[in-house]
Amino acid sequence: SNGLNQVWEREWDKLMHRTRQRPIPTGRMSHTTAMWISVISGVIGVFILWNFINTASGILGLSAILMYVFLYTPLKRVSSIAVLVGAFPGAIPPMLGYVANTNDFGLEAGLLFAMQFVWQFPHFWAIAWVSEEDYKRAGYKLLPFDEGQTPRTAFQILLYSLFLIPVSLLPWA
Repeated sequence: SNGLNQVWEREWDKLMHRTRQRPIPTGRMSHTTAMWISVISGVIGVFILWNFINTASGILGLSAILMYVFLYTPLKRVSSIAVLVGAFPGAIPPMLGYVANTNDFGLEAGLLFAMQFVWQFPHFWAIAWVSEEDYKRAGYKLLPFDEGQTPRTAFQILLYSLFLIPVSLLPWA
């Protein structure tokens, strides 16, 4: 997913301090090579999950790749809704691991998903806060409000951080 994301965003990665040293913007790897490596790795990964682990894991792996690349990646330049959309593929890996081991979408899998899902918001918004100028150069809209680094945005980050407390206690409960 991340490799295909970098292929898609190669021109915008050149504009940002934190991404301009990636292999594609620097020319250390062509975007065609990166695309093929990413596609082949993704196909092999989903094939292994689907055929050697269980079908549910394969479906989760494929869903994560498709949502990350074809929904989250293009939405980053459209609206901060991208963070919500990206939280879904971002929360799949822990759930996928549980489902791979148990072949069960039970309560435990849902709790792992919920914890990772809620964590994505304060985590990503903190990065967007620190990288706001970089993101603006690339045209990304990732803070929760268009006005950027304001007390309202900080409160939103704090609020979602506080949501982590009850969500992280759910497995214990």
